[in-house]
Amino acid sequence: MGDINDGETEGERLERLLAGRVRAEFARDHDIRGGPSMIAQHVSGNRPISLEAAIAYCKGLGTTLDKLSPRLALLVRSAGHHLDADRPQPLPVEALLDQFGALLAGIPQLQRDAAAQALAGWTASGGAAHWRAMFLAAITPVLPKEAPAAIATGKRKRAA
Repeated sequence: MGDINDGETEGERLERLLAGRVRAEFARDHDIRGGPSMIAQHVSGNRPISLEAAIAYCKGLGTTLDKLSPRLALLVRSAGHHLDADRPQPLPVEALLDQFGALLAGIPQLQRDAAAQALAGWTASGGAAHWRAMFLAAITPVLPKEAPAAIATGKRKRAA
């Protein structure tokens, strides 16, 4: 079954992207359910690639869903129209880390080091149960003045 105008099947595309990798290692390292046998079934086209597997493949291969499976990319895009618009959607961990990294990049190194030491101290002393409060207490003094209030206070605006 060809996918979206390029003539290459998902299996062929996956096989090309996996070239040179040991499938058993890839399956283990990237949590592909069914292991190398499932990868073989995806490559051969005997089983369609699930969204869960596609996400694991994309992470492991450093590619996008559009490049791996235009079919699934289209499905994800169309599903977005059916989500409850009033319910905030959580950001993926990668997006949160990117935002946090960008925020930290604007903080002088000495202040970042001080925040890291404060965080290490409360983690070692068992403060993990109150990580939000401790994290905000450690990082707020070093936030740039331009930091959004939601980051500095830990509070989000509630929808009216």
